Amino acid sequence: MPNTESQLTLCAQVGDATPQLSSLSVWSYTLVVVLLALVPVVLIVRNLRLALSARATRKANAVLRPGAVVLEGTVDHPFDPPLRVAITQTGTRMFQEQGQGRFNWTESGRSVHAVPFRLRLPSEQVVEVVPDDQVGLLLDMDRTEQESARVRQRIAEVRDGDRLFISGRLDVRTEQDPSAGGYRGGVTKKKFSLRPAGAGGMLVSKGPLDDVFKRPIRHHVGALLLLTIVMALIHLLFVGYHARTHSGVVLPGEIMGKRIILDPDDRNNTRFALDLRMPEQRALRTDVTQACYERVEEGDHVPILVSPNAPDLWQVGSAPSVNLVGVFGGFLVLAGGLVGYILILRASRRWYGGRLLDETSEASESGAGSG
Repeated sequence: MPNTESQLTLCAQVGDATPQLSSLSVWSYTLVVVLLALVPVVLIVRNLRLALSARATRKANAVLRPGAVVLEGTVDHPFDPPLRVAITQTGTRMFQEQGQGRFNWTESGRSVHAVPFRLRLPSEQVVEVVPDDQVGLLLDMDRTEQESARVRQRIAEVRDGDRLFISGRLDVRTEQDPSAGGYRGGVTKKKFSLRPAGAGGMLVSKGPLDDVFKRPIRHHVGALLLLTIVMALIHLLFVGYHARTHSGVVLPGEIMGKRIILDPDDRNNTRFALDLRMPEQRALRTDVTQACYERVEEGDHVPILVSPNAPDLWQVGSAPSVNLVGVFGGFLVLAGGLVGYILILRASRRWYGGRLLDETSEASESGAGSG
């Protein structure tokens, strides 16, 4: 009859993490991956919703509802351009041939000018647009101001009369309209205002935004795919731990022999080995800690945790654990995945989302040209 746990001598394999550290590692890594996955999921849902909203703006008599929307209309702002981004670039001559040179222009500064303006919709409704300095202008740089042979400004702006597509968060409120007459100060009317939509901000384009919102989704899906691979690799490192946790049973392993193995090239690399025999007469061999080696004798029994479904994934001890290699390996996989995840999400953003605007242009010996 198998020995009970109380009759077994506790022992530990060399390099094993404690059961507490093993459990904390695998589930904290899992939690981090799940939390990271929420970001691209939210972005995919948001972008699909905005793409549908952008497509709906082409329909006549679209109903204005509070929340994230895309509006199409004409700028009603007979003053200075309400939206303007000026990007300062510094030019570096790459090569010169017969008086000609190629300049590599690198962004060195950026300024955004944004003031509220009115957007008149096809339905003749008017929406007050209230942008901030983080507004994304999906516009072509329509003019260049040369400050010197090596410094220039690339400018994009929105002017009165421009037809725009704008994404943001629509607020709707009701107020009195005294000019309409009526009982006690007039009748009510709805007033619409469009503001940046939280983390989504506000995007302004002179063309439909459908493709703009759909384009980053492939990056978001790529980020989810990468996280799926990271999750699979982490749990692959912990596959033995999972097997022993879900179906492991403790069996007595009889110590048939003890050996000290010395490394002639490294005195500090001394190994303490035990030869074990399981109840079904299967022979096992393992390296254990020095404390375990000194505590046991031949004929003693130590607990062996085995999963009947995966008998090769056994360990010395009565509580599931994993080798420290698995713990640190999981951390490295998570860290590497995080770097790739950030790079993929950053790749989904264009210059108006934070990337530098770098360009190349031909230039003569006397100047850098207008690009």
